[in-house]
Amino acid sequence: MLEVVFDRLVRLLTTSMRNLTGDNVEISLESITSVRFGDYVSSIPQPSMINIFIAEEWDNHGIVMLDSDLIYSMVDVLLGCRKGSATIRTENRHYTTIEISLIEKIVQVFLGDLSAAFDPICPINFTL
Repeated sequence: MLEVVFDRLVRLLTTSMRNLTGDNVEISLESITSVRFGDYVSSIPQPSMINIFIAEEWDNHGIVMLDSDLIYSMVDVLLGCRKGSATIRTENRHYTTIEISLIEKIVQVFLGDLSAAFDPICPINFTL
């Protein structure tokens, strides 16, 4: 059933990201795997942004991790960078307030679509 939910999430997120960015966005699901939390945390590339959310009806928490490549790409697209232009990336620096705000908006869209993907199974609200 989780595969059905995530397939639905991919379709919803593709539409939402197209509406948010005003450009074609391709989203695909590579795999669904089970990993121990400690192993996952130690494998997170640095720098990354980890967003903690609450699943209210389940009285539980979850995380959404975005790596720096995705963050810089999405910020470039949202700020109107031309396709194919190279951007200068400074590694090992903190994200700016503007970058954090833009990524927070993307995570909010993701959580809204994730909630909608679970609707046929059970209504759930995800709060950042």
